[in-house]
Amino acid sequence: EIIHTFDGVAGGNPTTFHAAVDGFHASITGELKKSRANVHKILNIPKPPKPPSSWPHLAISPNVKPIYHEGTDTHLLKFVGADAACILATDRYLRHRSCDVEQYATYKDQPHPRLTLSFGVPSSSIAYKFLSYGGIFSFLARYKWGCDMLHGNPELFSNGLFRKGGPTDEELAQGSFKTYCNAYGMTKDQVVTVTCEGPEPGYIATPKMIVALAMTILHHRDSLPFGGGVMVPGAAFGDCEEVYTSLKHEGIAFEVQNNGDADVKV
Repeated sequence: EIIHTFDGVAGGNPTTFHAAVDGFHASITGELKKSRANVHKILNIPKPPKPPSSWPHLAISPNVKPIYHEGTDTHLLKFVGADAACILATDRYLRHRSCDVEQYATYKDQPHPRLTLSFGVPSSSIAYKFLSYGGIFSFLARYKWGCDMLHGNPELFSNGLFRKGGPTDEELAQGSFKTYCNAYGMTKDQVVTVTCEGPEPGYIATPKMIVALAMTILHHRDSLPFGGGVMVPGAAFGDCEEVYTSLKHEGIAFEVQNNGDADVKV
């Protein structure tokens, strides 16, 4: 259960909006699904086992309507960014290369984790405004003429969130994010909660993360699980302790908040 929250984030440049338009169009028209199927076929990636029926559904998963989340005091909406795809790509990659690294030898025999991604906003009225604009965006992104309208008017169709020139330096300095990750066992009491927080996510935290990852490769290459290859960051750095020190140095901190009654190694 992953929940993104943002504070003081003013918006972004239209480039991000244009990428979202093309990405949604590819997903809706089936182009993205076909591309992924080709990758699976070429790499011969086996399907993971299905989760046991005894696994409970504990993670919060908003659907059409927003859900109030007491832990973050926000109203949750489904997060439609690339995060879920990246997490599942990490899982697939580790299965694909499980024979290369001893610590991942049994990974291919484990089911996919049940995954939910949401983002929280301060009030229900803001949540429904997001839903309204999201509905219009999703409808238009289905069609070529709709994509042309979206590309031509990013500020109009995002309620000013994406605008020419992007946020100012003063606006960027006021932004921050905090992400809550809850991993459940068989009950709500069996939970590990980890938070990740830092400065404005798009234009300040992201380049800082890239610098931290680069410094980790430069100084701690021997701590990385794979000797080389093309991979997503989760597969390359997830089990490298030094990367979290590098990220903290750049102002992005991961903290274990609690581990409830879960008997797990953190």
